[in-house]
Amino acid sequence: ELCDDTDHNCDGDPTAGAVNPTDFFADTDADGYGDVSDVTVACSAPEGTVTDSTDCDDGDDTVYPGADERCDDIDHDCDEDPTAGAVDTSTFYADTDDDSFGDANSATEACTPPNGSVTDGTDCDDSDSTVNPDEDELCDDTDHNCDGDPTAGAANAQDLFTDLDGDGYGTESVRACPGEGFASNDTDCDDEDDTVYPGAPEVCDGLDGNCDDIADLIAHWPLDGDATDEGPLDLASTFVKGTWVTNGKLGGALQDGEIVVASEVLDFQGDFTVAATVAPSSLQAGSWDTVLSKGALSGTALSCCRDPYFLGFYKYKPIFYTDTAGFDTPVTGPDNAVANTGFHTLVASIARDSGTRRLFYDGIEVASDDLAPDAAQYDGAPLRIGADTNDGNAVIPFRGLIDEVMLLDCAVDEAQADNYHVKVNPFDYTRK
Repeated sequence: ELCDDTDHNCDGDPTAGAVNPTDFFADTDADGYGDVSDVTVACSAPEGTVTDSTDCDDGDDTVYPGADERCDDIDHDCDEDPTAGAVDTSTFYADTDDDSFGDANSATEACTPPNGSVTDGTDCDDSDSTVNPDEDELCDDTDHNCDGDPTAGAANAQDLFTDLDGDGYGTESVRACPGEGFASNDTDCDDEDDTVYPGAPEVCDGLDGNCDDIADLIAHWPLDGDATDEGPLDLASTFVKGTWVTNGKLGGALQDGEIVVASEVLDFQGDFTVAATVAPSSLQAGSWDTVLSKGALSGTALSCCRDPYFLGFYKYKPIFYTDTAGFDTPVTGPDNAVANTGFHTLVASIARDSGTRRLFYDGIEVASDDLAPDAAQYDGAPLRIGADTNDGNAVIPFRGLIDEVMLLDCAVDEAQADNYHVKVNPFDYTRK
């Protein structure tokens, strides 16, 4: 007999005694896999049977070959390992220092924690038990609390002062760890300049370089630095120890105008520097233009054309006059050095010890001599910006714009004149 629905042996049963029957296995949990111990041999499958006999638990439909393994001590996929390849494992991290925080770089996926591991992987140094997210920060260059900053919030921080320029002298009080950016004192008078601090060498720049509250700046007229005001300004003022008393207005850069200042504080007896930023507009052959002048009054020994000091232009060249032994003597720059375009810096200095007068144009020394006066003569005449004084009257006005006028009681050198040219130190002025 054969299993082909034909009664080959004419016994009235087309399957009984068939020589090619099939083994069928009970699939009690209906998961498609049968129990090898519960077999039926037949030509056709009895109800509830299958031809696969690889189920290792026919009472659980989550257990069969190829099922997802899970971390529940049941061998779901019948590979005789109840955890291998589990889909619901946990991540564990090695905790070498035994501080309950593990190393994120040592992650292991498993159903149960390996020996010496934890589920937290936020330790930033797993070799040091004093380093983990629960630790207090300390001032020892170690990031104890793993926040990426080894000093922020340190439990043993000190009362210090911010030292932005790194010169060892601070300003603002702060709780912090000692180190770069902080100082133990608050004696800096300019925390954005590392050349300014108590005891620093004083240089001729208009600043209090050593924080002794004594600057070498005698006077400064910023004139707003915008070179926009139309003139004349008709301003008469008095400069008294750093304070303006005025009956006029202080506008922008002067244009065909003048400021008159009357004060003995502007009568230098030692080293001296005068400086200005100017934009001449009408220089011409044979013309004079006054930037700044300590002039002469009528009926005095200095009247008519002799000034204690004068800074300006003659024709197309810069010029600096001082009264020397009763006569005005000039220090003059080269011919055709100046054009009627844009802003330029004009600086002149007197060094009394060496007897040197120096004239700088756009930061470069253009003239010098050794005819500095032993003692300048004064007759009480005012200082004028934008005009000279002759017999008490304003003469030879400056044709153009004047800005950032400075008087210092020291003599600048070429490097300092160039610094003034670059940024009109220390007034952060941007030339047009």
